[in-house]
Amino acid sequence: MIKLIKPLCCDVDSFHVQVDLLGFGPYSILWDDELTFRFDTELTAEQQMQLAAVVAAHDGTLAIAAREEREAKIAEIVLTNMTLVESAREKRLRGEPLTPLELAALVDLLIFPA
Repeated sequence: MIKLIKPLCCDVDSFHVQVDLLGFGPYSILWDDELTFRFDTELTAEQQMQLAAVVAAHDGTLAIAAREEREAKIAEIVLTNMTLVESAREKRLRGEPLTPLELAALVDLLIFPA
């Protein structure tokens, strides 16, 4: 078990990728005020230093900002398409053909479920 100070701005997904790239084998992390690592095999002192360096250097600011931007774009797409999706539903119930915009809105609904 290895305990390290959690980075100030930590993005869980990119953090796991960075730890995975060390190649130290299967592990788990207990996320609390500190990070508690449990590896299936005991790490050497050098490996522990490498892990500590990765943890200390991790900055998830860009990854978090990118995810927030992506989520905002998805929310905007979903909101914009709401009237088109409802129109498509009503047209389908009446047996009317759908417009290309309505079809695109339905595809977006499948890709980006609300």
